[in-house]
Amino acid sequence: MLTFTDRYKKYFFGFFLILSLWTLFYITKHLSISYEEAGIYFSKHSFVHYLAHISTYLFGHNNYALRLPFMIFYFASIFMFFKLCEDFFSKDRDRYYASVLFMFLPGVFTSALLLNSAIVIIFFTLLFLYLYKRTNKYNYILLVLFVFIDNSFIILFLSLAIFSLMKKDKINFIISVILCLASICLYGFFIGHRPRSYFFDTFGVYASIFSPLLFVYFIYVLYRIGTKGEKTLFWLIPTTSLLLSLILSFRQKIAVEDFAPFLVLGIPFVVRMFLKSYRVRLKQFRSFHNAVLLATLLLLLMSLGIAVFNRGLYLVLDRPKMNFAYNYNFADDLAKNLKKDKILKVTCLDERLQERLLFYGIKKGGEYYLTTFKSIKYFKKISIKVKNKEILSYYLKENEE
Repeated sequence: MLTFTDRYKKYFFGFFLILSLWTLFYITKHLSISYEEAGIYFSKHSFVHYLAHISTYLFGHNNYALRLPFMIFYFASIFMFFKLCEDFFSKDRDRYYASVLFMFLPGVFTSALLLNSAIVIIFFTLLFLYLYKRTNKYNYILLVLFVFIDNSFIILFLSLAIFSLMKKDKINFIISVILCLASICLYGFFIGHRPRSYFFDTFGVYASIFSPLLFVYFIYVLYRIGTKGEKTLFWLIPTTSLLLSLILSFRQKIAVEDFAPFLVLGIPFVVRMFLKSYRVRLKQFRSFHNAVLLATLLLLLMSLGIAVFNRGLYLVLDRPKMNFAYNYNFADDLAKNLKKDKILKVTCLDERLQERLLFYGIKKGGEYYLTTFKSIKYFKKISIKVKNKEILSYYLKENEE
């Protein structure tokens, strides 16, 4: 296990903070707005929508401005997580281990790059828990604010209702139920379609968010605390989110992004239980733990490496769409190529691409028609390349309408 003196803790933590910042900016350089993100940006009037609009108003319509608010929430979440874990571990250095794991957890790290509410939910939930730890009281101002930020907070309200019931706190139970009902009235709570199990699909998504080995151990830790440990609010929130999502997935496909932000709160329990189990054993009996730790870290590094160097996958894949990041690539590159030829209006066959190009200042209309289908009469070919390999080809021809 890695150990270090108090003198080097801040350097250790600072190194990973700088690494994460560099990595985020490196990825963002080529991370175009996706169709789903364009829908949020142009149509869905939500907290995330307004965050993105404020940022792009101040810093322009570019990839960095689009994702800057979520990077800020990401680093604010790391700070809140670090503060929340102050009294959680017997050894202070364990707080650094847990914070670095939280920092590079695939689900947390990628949420800093995407135009969705995940990292916002993580930050505000951590803030609520930190204030609760300090005062031992629910912060009602935050709770009311949560109703209007995102529908996912209904899971937090439900957790608070269960916790209040466990503590026989009638007032907080009633308030939590009222907040649940308010959220349902505002956003709805849909259970429909033909019953069909998506349990293994949901399990698989969670495994990708945490990494497979870590998620399996995560479930074990929550179960172990539920049967033998202290059932705190900090434990109850991820447990409620996990159980509710898995139960619902037996009959319908769920929006995992509504539940996953609350699951990452269980990371301190995972780190604490693993280190406790590790340290009670003599060095010669730690081989299994070392193997599990190494495999988990390798999977995390692999996930991070694929996310950072995802464009390199185009060099080995037969079809561009096989790349998991395909929907987040090339719209920016295409817009830049069009602007080089002073083309600011174009009509696309692909309506999804049309909306993505709009973010970069390419409007619908004009005298040109853009398509991926080669035509005998085309004005210009636009090649999208990665390391001199042609990945996509677009053809401009005169709009005959």
